[in-house]
Amino acid sequence: MHKFVRGIFFRINFFLLILFVSGHAYSLPLVLPENFHPVAPGIFRSAQPDELMMNNLTSIGFKSVLNLRQWHDDTDETKNTYLELGRVPMDAANITDEKIIEALKFIKNANKPVLIHCWHGSDRTGVVVAMYRLVFEGVSKEEVIKELKIPEYGYHKIIYANIERYLDEVDVEQIKKAVFSD
Repeated sequence: MHKFVRGIFFRINFFLLILFVSGHAYSLPLVLPENFHPVAPGIFRSAQPDELMMNNLTSIGFKSVLNLRQWHDDTDETKNTYLELGRVPMDAANITDEKIIEALKFIKNANKPVLIHCWHGSDRTGVVVAMYRLVFEGVSKEEVIKELKIPEYGYHKIIYANIERYLDEVDVEQIKKAVFSD
């Protein structure tokens, strides 16, 4: 039942976002990043947005962006916006508790709505979203691993099998303590 209600809530939330956007479509073409999906109220995930996409996100009310890419910041893409930028450079092949804690603290404190992204919006974004669900929503490890593998999110299991292992072995209580310590 919980999964069903959450699914309906996200569909309604996404529908309302699109309705809001459609009222602004006359002034700006609505182009959103690839792999764009709602995560929780005020939290979304995607692949790397370009400048037009960042402007579109600003026009529909986004306040913050968390970039998980190692070698790229969003300075150029957001130069004409007022988006609050966060950056936690992560290596998808080496997920660490420290980087997860830093990302979750940003999400917790960010002005919403917030977009979480990496290059494809699959692996680094997927593990941060999974950890968000574990820490903030109390979802089970089995459920977040199942969600990580949903085909439309694009998780590269063969290349980054370490992500699934990380989620299976992580001490959620220790991460939760660190995230809420401030």
